[in-house]
Amino acid sequence: MRMSNALPPSASRNQVAEIARLNALLQTHPAFQKGGVQQLVTVGDGNGIAMIRRDAEGGSALLILINLDPEQACELGWSADDAPEFRGPGEGFRDLLT
Repeated sequence: MRMSNALPPSASRNQVAEIARLNALLQTHPAFQKGGVQQLVTVGDGNGIAMIRRDAEGGSALLILINLDPEQACELGWSADDAPEFRGPGEGFRDLLT
């Protein structure tokens, strides 16, 4: 059976650039290197996931927010006790993908 690709790389609208940025982040950020740990910190009922990924020494952390519904926006909350690096709005936040 031959599978059809809904967004082939040659299409005018595809995810090639986004996937390349994600791959670069996975290869270079200390939180994704050997020994890195992750922790779910989601609070609330939203259709999404909030998680922290830290490097092995705990010196570098990422707050990863994932919307599980591609058709609808969601609100996500996280526990400031579990993620002290990301306590207040805008403090230490930088979008690494877009």
